[in-house]
Amino acid sequence: MNNRITIFLSHSHKDEEKVRKIRDVLEILDCEPLIFFLKCLDDENEELEDFIKREIRARNVFLYCKSANSENSPWVQKELEYIRSIDSSRLYELDIEKDFSRSLISFLQTLTAILKRNRVFLTSSGCDSAVANRIIAHLQASGYNVFRSEDKDISASSNWEAEIKKNLTEAVTEGIYIFLASERSLQSPWCLEELHFAYHLYHLPTNEKKLIVPIMLGSEFQANPSFIPDEIKKFCWYLLPATPSDRELDELIRRLNKISR
Repeated sequence: MNNRITIFLSHSHKDEEKVRKIRDVLEILDCEPLIFFLKCLDDENEELEDFIKREIRARNVFLYCKSANSENSPWVQKELEYIRSIDSSRLYELDIEKDFSRSLISFLQTLTAILKRNRVFLTSSGCDSAVANRIIAHLQASGYNVFRSEDKDISASSNWEAEIKKNLTEAVTEGIYIFLASERSLQSPWCLEELHFAYHLYHLPTNEKKLIVPIMLGSEFQANPSFIPDEIKKFCWYLLPATPSDRELDELIRRLNKISR
């Protein structure tokens, strides 16, 4: 699956030269920028509008190349309205008329933060693979780079200190750590080991913005809150049914986008 940052550039075709420079820089950074230099975008075209909307939905970051041309373009403003209706937290603005180089550097700094925040470590039990795989698919479709550990994949000879610890540390200190809590994972020594380590990292005295997101799987947590470990009671946790719908998973991703950015 593609978990690279895909960027839709909303712009006026009259700013083609500057927008191409932005695209070239983003490609160097291993992103996938999408731009349309179509003069016909200034005209009403229902079929083309549907096509653009599909392309917008397929991207995970939106960049508005602000200028007098784009501010006065009905089509660009229509794009922005549609993007905001999807997820305004993923919309960024780059003023390409002021100090272009300075504005671009500012956006690249923001993009660097986005790339870091897109690191996800997911702890789950092998018994919950079906729902974990669906969560991962939705995360990757939104541009998240997901590292996953399952108790069934970890043996006594596994180099937990090297591989797991490194990725878990990056997720807690820069991105998102997700613990998929279920009766199975809460009985798994390996899952609990990862949870305890994440909790330890969270409380280290640093200036890093740390994000731990427990996802409670199934209804047992509502029926018996004592299932919830002390380490994650303090965090904002989400409840998902054992077999969540695509709509429920989409809503989960929207919430993660909001709190992580």
